[in-house]
Amino acid sequence: MVASLVKILLIEDSLAEARFLQEVLNGAKLEQFSLVHVKRLGEALNQLQQDDFDVILLDLTLPDSQGLQSLHPLIQCAPSLPIVVLTNTNDDQLAIESLRKGAQDYLVKRQVNLELLVRSLRYAIERKQISEALREANETLEIRVAERTAQLTKAHELLEVERMKDEFISIVSHELRTPLTSIHASLRLLSTGQVGQLSEQGQQILDIAVTNTDRLVRLANDILDLERIESGKSVTIQKTCDAAELIVQAVETMKAMAAKHRVTLSVTTASISIWADPDKVVQILTNLLSNGIKFSPPQSKVWLAVEAKGKEVLFTVKDQGRGIPAEKLESVFERFQQVDVSDSRSKGEC
Repeated sequence: MVASLVKILLIEDSLAEARFLQEVLNGAKLEQFSLVHVKRLGEALNQLQQDDFDVILLDLTLPDSQGLQSLHPLIQCAPSLPIVVLTNTNDDQLAIESLRKGAQDYLVKRQVNLELLVRSLRYAIERKQISEALREANETLEIRVAERTAQLTKAHELLEVERMKDEFISIVSHELRTPLTSIHASLRLLSTGQVGQLSEQGQQILDIAVTNTDRLVRLANDILDLERIESGKSVTIQKTCDAAELIVQAVETMKAMAAKHRVTLSVTTASISIWADPDKVVQILTNLLSNGIKFSPPQSKVWLAVEAKGKEVLFTVKDQGRGIPAEKLESVFERFQQVDVSDSRSKGEC
């Protein structure tokens, strides 16, 4: 089997360090590494214009650039290339900050060996590829939603609107959900450690990718659920169930999200027998709780209660968010309508 060739751009002002890294990589058996060495950030930017690389090894102490400020021009020049930071400092805070600014991994020079270096390079490339795939999927979804929304706005005949809606749902179902499922499965496989253990910082970044992929999958499924309901294809299976048990299921599902946003769930239950589809009721309660949590400030509460009202049962969800303006109360129930979402976006939600 012919070993794969990985092209590395090494930005390192120390010739001794560069020779050491080359010698370490020469010991690799499963991969072949081609190392191009430059001493300055400016030289690296010129090299990136002239040649293609698979990954960048970046020293944080350069003659023409110091610290994490080197990351920005590299990312601007080659946004699709993964960057592994090299430093003499074993500083967890610096490591986390480098990942936040766009690096894929962080290595302390005196701890580098063949296994660690090769694994870091391999995972950096894989994580960057997954990240790019997610970014492209997000951009594609945004473009298609914008295009379809504009077309629907201009449509004058109901038959044309229905045809375009069905086409849009088909795109979401087949062209978005299928690659998302594949990406999601790959991320899950990486997170289990079955293909190798990640560093703590790498695991944190991977967990963020998994969370956002989960959100995209849920979005696609919600759109499909909405289409089934409007087309009359949604199936409900009603049976006798306990309202208190349904509340418990919804709360258990949302506990992790509430804890993440430092929101307390306050529950008032009552054992009331109802005739309903339990899955649909739990889904509704979960969606309402999720919305309440996203728009609630930290250290606040979201209340969930149930009570009998004659022959009917009333579920109530209340939060301490900013609320919905009176003039928006009707429009928020239309498709693809939202009020100001700055509260949730400031907490990383969409």
